[in-house]
Amino acid sequence: MDAESVEEVVIRLVAMQLDLDPGSVETESNLSDDLEADPYDLEEIGNLLAEEYEITVGEDDVEGWETVGDIVQFVLERLESDGDEDDEDDDE
Repeated sequence: MDAESVEEVVIRLVAMQLDLDPGSVETESNLSDDLEADPYDLEEIGNLLAEEYEITVGEDDVEGWETVGDIVQFVLERLESDGDEDDEDDDE
């Protein structure tokens, strides 16, 4: 999946959760300052992403998101390494 399609999905999900027009959401948008997202919203966005991409989104991951671009980058990184964490868990 390419970065542009991930960006489109992330923007759609953020806009849906925050009841915004997707055209008003940009990758540079600050989640709390510009979009007025609260911690509950971020948790719900994490849940939506987990369902959409079948990835794991932890509380620590969500706490690190400041911009929409941070979420896009997170999803891309998680998709690249989606099998790696399972292998690491087996070693513990």
